[in-house]
Amino acid sequence: SCDYSYVVPTGAITSQALSGSQLTLTGTALPTSGDSVTLGGVACPIDSQDGTTTVCTLAMGAPAGDHVAKLID
Repeated sequence: SCDYSYVVPTGAITSQALSGSQLTLTGTALPTSGDSVTLGGVACPIDSQDGTTTVCTLAMGAPAGDHVAKLID
C-alpha cells in the first residue's frame, strides 16, 4: 500500500527582485516557515520569510542568466 496526500498550493509569487546577492520573492499566501528556495537548481538559503515576502542569499555557485525562482514548501 502506498498512501499519499496532495496539498493544493495556495500561494503565488508575484514578483522577484535581486539586490546584490539577496533575492526577494514577493507574493500572496506564501509559506511562513519550512520551505526552501532554488534558483537555476541551486539552493538559496532563506534569511527571512512571512506570508508575503521571502528573502534568501544566493550562493557563489548560482548560475548566471535569467532563471525562475522556485519556492518549495
